[in-house]
Amino acid sequence: MRTRKSTSARGITTLAACAPASAAPGSAKNNKRIISLGAAFRIFRMGGLSRGFVLCLFVMLWAWPGMPSTALGQNGRIDWSQIVSDALTNNLLYDSARRWVGVYLPPSYDSTQKRYPVVYMLHGYTGNPCGMVVALQPALDSMTAARTIGEMIVVFPDGNNRLQGSHYLSSPVIGDYETYIAKDLVAYIDAHYRTLATRDSRGITGVSMGGWGSMHLALKFPDVFSVVVPNAGYYDAVGDSAVWIWQNFAPYHPTNLVEFDRLDFPWNWAQSVLAGVLPDLQRPPMYTDYPYELINGQVVAVEAALQRLRDSDVFHGDLGRYLKQPVRLNAIKVVCGTNDSLIIDARAFTNALTAAGVEFTYEEHPGGHMYVPELSLPFLSDNLEGAELYVAPPLIGLSKTPAGLQLSFPCQCQQGVDYNVESAAALDGTNTIWTAKTHLIGDGQAASVPLPMEGDREFFRVRTGNPAPRSSIGVELASSGDARAKNESKQKTTERVAVVRKSTSARGTRPSRFALLR
Repeated sequence: MRTRKSTSARGITTLAACAPASAAPGSAKNNKRIISLGAAFRIFRMGGLSRGFVLCLFVMLWAWPGMPSTALGQNGRIDWSQIVSDALTNNLLYDSARRWVGVYLPPSYDSTQKRYPVVYMLHGYTGNPCGMVVALQPALDSMTAARTIGEMIVVFPDGNNRLQGSHYLSSPVIGDYETYIAKDLVAYIDAHYRTLATRDSRGITGVSMGGWGSMHLALKFPDVFSVVVPNAGYYDAVGDSAVWIWQNFAPYHPTNLVEFDRLDFPWNWAQSVLAGVLPDLQRPPMYTDYPYELINGQVVAVEAALQRLRDSDVFHGDLGRYLKQPVRLNAIKVVCGTNDSLIIDARAFTNALTAAGVEFTYEEHPGGHMYVPELSLPFLSDNLEGAELYVAPPLIGLSKTPAGLQLSFPCQCQQGVDYNVESAAALDGTNTIWTAKTHLIGDGQAASVPLPMEGDREFFRVRTGNPAPRSSIGVELASSGDARAKNESKQKTTERVAVVRKSTSARGTRPSRFALLR
């Protein structure tokens, strides 16, 4: 496996996150955006990106600078890079082995040295990682900030190909997408990011083709992934719905890629599936066998091909092989909409799981063929080891009052977070003696805490965290009313200290607000 970090992709991500919406046309910041976009098109001309992916990058570059950002650095960010997987070389479609991958890094990633669980998010047929990022990053940000899910790294791989979808399968025709995702990409992510590099902290999910792919890869590699949540997936390649497609596809079998490009859905989808499960190197140029053939005007079943199809699907092939090996997934959840035509497939597959004695959770929603973050991400977070709830650095104010001091939290205190206010008479490095002054638990509202002033000079700090204190935030307020923020990192703790003198002037009585900027 060969890898290369893409500096142009990283520049695009940084620019998208930082450029202000108010930048005037022709300004330096807008010029940088245009330069980055030009770089993206140069990559496209060199064959590194699909046309749809470049268009999606254009949308991201143009739209993201104008999007509002939440306070306190509660958003994650996307890091784009490229991986070259030897598993994808020499495929008969001449698809590139160099693939873009988007990586969502949670809010605290850049300010701590923590390690995080990882979720692999697989896109659907005709999709790409950029589209999944645009669709799901808002949900990841909002649910992480709301503490409905823990912080996780989320990886968005590229599973597209010349046939518009690999279905995350392996064959000489399309290449080995199984090894590319479950081995090469996992190794790359663990080597380049601060992950919890164990199966118990690694999950996989996806929608449609990605629903099939996530279930397929989880059952095949339970030593790599421990949790799986397929959405809107298809599992049975020889069920009634699938057989109808194979039979009606018989008159449309393409004899070359030009004919393939003229196919409508679901016939193009059918060809892409069969290239992964029924490869035949003796049938160029599509190199594919078919479960039904048109012979003398009649659609005829090809039993050998139907059996190979059955042995290669999730319902019959993957599940049966999974049951014969010793490693078990820690958690499985199947999600499907009642208005999705694949609901019959989902119910049949979960019935098969029940019959096989496999523990799982199944949930239906009233929607259609879609990915539902609210039904998927919390399950992944709850079942992956190390997915800790996000604790934002508090935005605080400190002012002098006739009775003493007033410590305020002008922004919302996070629901369920511990805020511990402590003081010390002097600072002596690690030997400083801190005394508890007061404690509150965030309720999602602003808060204000009165504090007595017990000496000529007193140091304060606010420690925030989940059950055990994880970060300490404070300010230093000098007698002139000026403020200086300090940041001393020790392992997983970020500490800021506030010092207040009784001689604080009138200018120092105004609340001074400080935020930890990311």
